Amino acid sequence: ISLYTEGALRESGKNTDFALVSSFTVQNPATGQDYPFDASGRYVDENGEVIYRPEGFFTVQDENGDTRYTRNGSFRVSPEGNLLSESGYQVLDNNNRPIILTGSASDFTVNEQGEIMDAAGNGTGIILGVSIVSQPHGLIREGNGVFRMSDPDGEVRFMTPADNGVVRQGFIEGSNVDPTQSMVELTAALRAYETNQKIVQYYDRTLEKAVNEIGRV
Repeated sequence: ISLYTEGALRESGKNTDFALVSSFTVQNPATGQDYPFDASGRYVDENGEVIYRPEGFFTVQDENGDTRYTRNGSFRVSPEGNLLSESGYQVLDNNNRPIILTGSASDFTVNEQGEIMDAAGNGTGIILGVSIVSQPHGLIREGNGVFRMSDPDGEVRFMTPADNGVVRQGFIEGSNVDPTQSMVELTAALRAYETNQKIVQYYDRTLEKAVNEIGRV
């Protein structure tokens, strides 16, 4: 299962780079308290049911007009003013409309709620479409950091100011892979492979003995 926990942010200084900082919560209806998600964004209840923490994604539209999701906020502006993802997909606002900038791209400014500001620093009402996916484990990877919903009817909504999430302009999210944990898991997998290999070798020697010795009796 892919993990969608946030990676470390790196300041790029580009006004078309964005990163999401969020800690969305889900309330346990039985207790009224928020689920205590672990570092991987999961919680296993007493019945063994796995609950996943909702995660935020930038909303984009591919060349076929289909909605896709990405955490890669390295955007660019086309000569026509279209805000595009690194894959060339159209970035959408929170009304599922393509974002088309007016004026100079160098003046492109977005506040922490994802709202695009004008030259005077006033909100334009156009807000980056940050989708909150309630079941992120159901996303299907398409490559280049782009995902689609496995269930078209899956619960997805746009982030609002009431949600615990902000948009950081001029930053890029790095990898969320923990090198230390990955090394531990690779070592454990290698040990398991070596153990299975020894078992196969043992059975091979047993069969060889059965053929060469017992078969002569």
